[in-house]
Amino acid sequence: MVAGAPSYRPSTYHPDGDRRKYWVTVGIGERKAGIDLVLADGGVQITGTVADLTGGPIANARVSSTDDDGGRGIPMETDADGHFAIWSPPGPATVLASADGYTDGFARVRAPGAVEVLLTPESAVAGIVIDAATSAPVPGVHVQVGPRDYGYVSGEVVTTDADGRFRVAHLAPGRVVATARSEHGYGRAEGSTLVGLGQSVEGLVVKLFPAVHISGTVRISTTKAPCDNAWVTLHDAETDRSLSAEQYADKTSHAEGVPPGTYAVSVWCEGYQSRPTYAPVVIADHDVEGLAPTSSPACVRARWR
Repeated sequence: MVAGAPSYRPSTYHPDGDRRKYWVTVGIGERKAGIDLVLADGGVQITGTVADLTGGPIANARVSSTDDDGGRGIPMETDADGHFAIWSPPGPATVLASADGYTDGFARVRAPGAVEVLLTPESAVAGIVIDAATSAPVPGVHVQVGPRDYGYVSGEVVTTDADGRFRVAHLAPGRVVATARSEHGYGRAEGSTLVGLGQSVEGLVVKLFPAVHISGTVRISTTKAPCDNAWVTLHDAETDRSLSAEQYADKTSHAEGVPPGTYAVSVWCEGYQSRPTYAPVVIADHDVEGLAPTSSPACVRARWR
């Protein structure tokens, strides 16, 4: 939760007054009160333009900023000429921009200052997810398409429709990989797909194979309390396959569609230091529940300059 006003530094809400915490969890039907934010003097402006990489300003682009201490500015939209102005603390900052029909873009700037953010016309891929054994279409599967870097697949995520079909847009040109996951299924398209600037590629087929579900809780080593904001990644060195676990509102972390293998575990907990190594997780043919990696209470805040 962020507040801002002209001439003031933006303010981010920190639960329990702990500056290591940023996220507020709200349950279904829950009402939270006392979310108070205080604005300090000393805000400066970042001005600039969001433009098409091929030329021309972009109106109604969504723009926001983050400073190097983790503070976030109030999102706003560009005017008809693609111009924007954001209030920020003095110092280095990153300006983020997005718009319909384009991939996201960013630029670095020192506030106060001016910057231009260039956006690339989006590309897209479309296809179908089928059961590897029966070739039947599989609905309700999460499909992720993006570049493959160091074993990870990052990019847009969609869900297959009733006919098992998907379309992923908002992609940058280049080679992309399509992966599919359900609670007990995993699949990946054969090879990568080359997508040109603004091009839409059809006909991808992803076969879904049996996989398992992993769950557990990241805890603080001294108190055994669950981490409020945890991130867990698993990496199988033999296949160079990596995936991440999503933390739910009850503080448990879940990874769906995990294929068999031996996975090295990496843990991040906001405001705490991870251990150098964790015991690997061996996945066979059944779900794994109750994993509980721990982090030490040493603060590991880093500041980029």
